[in-house]
Amino acid sequence: MVIEKVNNVHELCNNWDSIANSFYQKRSFLLHLENTNNSNQRYYCLYDKGILCAGAVIYSLKINLFTFSNLELKMPMQVIGLPISNDESGLLGNDKYVQTLLDMIFEKEKGIILCLNYTQAISIRKTVEMISLPSMVFNIEHGDWESYLNSIRHPYRRRILKALNKVNNICKQTETCEKFTEKHYEQYLEVVNRSTSKLEIMNIEFFKELPHVFNLNSFYDNENLLYWNITMKDKKGFYFLFGGVDYSIRDIYDSYTNNLVEIIKDGIKRKCLNINLGQTAEVSKIRFGAIPIEKKMFLYHPSPVIRWVFRVLKKQLSYKPKIIRNRVYKKVLVQMNKNPQKKIHYAGIS
Repeated sequence: MVIEKVNNVHELCNNWDSIANSFYQKRSFLLHLENTNNSNQRYYCLYDKGILCAGAVIYSLKINLFTFSNLELKMPMQVIGLPISNDESGLLGNDKYVQTLLDMIFEKEKGIILCLNYTQAISIRKTVEMISLPSMVFNIEHGDWESYLNSIRHPYRRRILKALNKVNNICKQTETCEKFTEKHYEQYLEVVNRSTSKLEIMNIEFFKELPHVFNLNSFYDNENLLYWNITMKDKKGFYFLFGGVDYSIRDIYDSYTNNLVEIIKDGIKRKCLNINLGQTAEVSKIRFGAIPIEKKMFLYHPSPVIRWVFRVLKKQLSYKPKIIRNRVYKKVLVQMNKNPQKKIHYAGIS
């Protein structure tokens, strides 16, 4: 086996996209990240008999070690992941090669290494493995929006209909992301500044230069931008990327609920199999019927003393799943049991 490191997308081999799990891991999007959010990205490639079998994306960032607690201690880290704050992993390719690839990364990279959002079974003894934020996935079992509404229990349907009554007269505009404005960006920053688990803050160029597969969906009352979202269809999956809300009028329009409604409506309309709703606001998304899919993270440092400290602090460093008791649907949907990834067993829904 041969492992090589390259420092920009242009040096990646042409077969890189063949081991990517989603559009976010492909060369075109990685190049977009290099151009708009350069974070010293570098890429590791593992070849077996000349065939690319696994890869990793790594970048550098100062991160609060206690992201999931009330403490703050920002430290420089080498992150195996994508510099975009979504739920995609920075590990690509065949699982059986991942550990070999990580061994090489541990030799080459210095300081604290944080690996985010992976699902592989990694058994490297020197890592401190923890739970990360789950991916919230909405499995589509309905041919249209009305069928979905009829499939959920009265309290959840009533909540949605009550929210929809607040936006009877709003106007939706769907455009390419070139139309992203300073107002959109202000609302994005409002959301980010209220987040307790933020990593990167994307600049406005990131949004304006997104590839044309992404749609910017904006919702207006006359000239007032109420809320917006960015979505993308990749194969048979539908992805929510980022959104924004005017918090000064959020409750008047029930903006957060209605933004989720529009994302789910679009995914159903576009005949997707599922909708990836991202990693935040589990409670709100579970009330629509989304399922939390477990994602893991680990910390590594070459010093045994520092790894011991990580183990002692593991409870403070790890994400703590919320206990939520919701039975959204009138009956259990078949496809909920078909997802190959591990579901988090929240009481009452798994």
